[in-house]
Amino acid sequence: MRSRRPASSSRSVRMVAGIRRRALVPFFGLALLFPVAACGPGSSSKSGTGPEKSTVNVGYLPAPDFAALFVAKQKGFFRQAGLTVKTQLETGGAAAVPKLAGGSLDFSVNNYVSAIQATARGVGPEKVVADAYGAAPGTVGIIVAGDSPIRRPQDLAGKKVAVNTKGNFAQLEVAAGLKQYGVTIPESDFAEVPYPQMELALKDGSVDAALAIEPFITATGKSLGARMVLDSGAENGPAPDLPISGYVTTRKFAKENPRTVAAFRQAIEKAQRLVAGDRKLVESILPTYTKISAAMASSIRLARYPTSVSRARLQRVADLMLQYGYLKSRFDAGSLL
Repeated sequence: MRSRRPASSSRSVRMVAGIRRRALVPFFGLALLFPVAACGPGSSSKSGTGPEKSTVNVGYLPAPDFAALFVAKQKGFFRQAGLTVKTQLETGGAAAVPKLAGGSLDFSVNNYVSAIQATARGVGPEKVVADAYGAAPGTVGIIVAGDSPIRRPQDLAGKKVAVNTKGNFAQLEVAAGLKQYGVTIPESDFAEVPYPQMELALKDGSVDAALAIEPFITATGKSLGARMVLDSGAENGPAPDLPISGYVTTRKFAKENPRTVAAFRQAIEKAQRLVAGDRKLVESILPTYTKISAAMASSIRLARYPTSVSRARLQRVADLMLQYGYLKSRFDAGSLL
C-alpha cells in the first residue's frame, strides 16, 4: 500500500520549488542583460571600468631604458591592472613611430627628440604616458679609442663622429656639447653607426669619435681602453638632468582607450618607482631582455629612472632642438602630455 505524504509536507515542497524558480528568473535575466565577455587575445571592453583593450603590443629596445617595462611584466603589475603585454623588439625609437601610427604597436619607448619631431611634423602625433630614462654623469658622452690623439673636446674639430641615428638625440647631444667649446661638426662629418658597432668603427679608424651610451661606454672602455672626452650627462655638460626617453602612444589611441592608457601608466610607474631605488633589481632584469651579462650589468653606470614626467625638463629638449635647427618654430612640450 502506497504511503500518503502529509499535506503539510507537499505544501512545503511546492513552496521551496516556487522560491527556487523565482530566484532563477532574475539570475537568468541578468545573464541575458550582462553576458560574460570572452577574454581572448586582443579582447576589449568598451564599457565598465576595465581597460578598453586588454592585450597591448609594446615596442622596446635592448637597453637599460626599458627596465621598468620588464620588471612590470615579471612582477605581474600589468596583469593586476587588467592588461596582457606583448613586447616587440624594435631597431630604434624612430622606427617605432610609423608602427604606432599604423596600430601594430600600442605603446613604445621613444627618445624625446623623435617624439617631438614626429608630433611637430604631424606624423603620428604622440602622447607621453610615463617617463623612462634621464641623463646622468658618465652614462652618455663622446668617446675615443685609448690610443687616439684626441684629448679635449676642442680636438674634435674636423673629425668624423659616429651617432646611432642622424637628426636624433645623439646628434643633438654632440652639437650642444661641442658648442660650448667653439666646435661645430658639419653634417658631412657625422656617420650613422649602430651602438653595438661603434667599437669596431673606432678600432678600424672609420670614425674618430662616437656619441655612446651605456653599456657600450663600459664595454668599449674594457676592449679598447676607450676614453670619454665629453661627458654629456655631467653637471657642467650639455645635458645635466635632461630627459632622454619616455613611454609613448598616439593621441588617437589615448583618446579612444583612456582606461587602457591609465592601466599601462599605473603598472609602469609602479615598476619605475622600484627600479629608481633598487639597482640590484635593475642588474637582475637587464640580462633577461638585453645582451648585457650579469657581470656587465653590475659594472655599468645607470642613468636616472624618473618617477614622473616633468614638463619643464621636456621643454628644455624642445628648446635645444629649436636652437640647433631640429625644429622650425617653438614647440610646446605640454602638448605631449
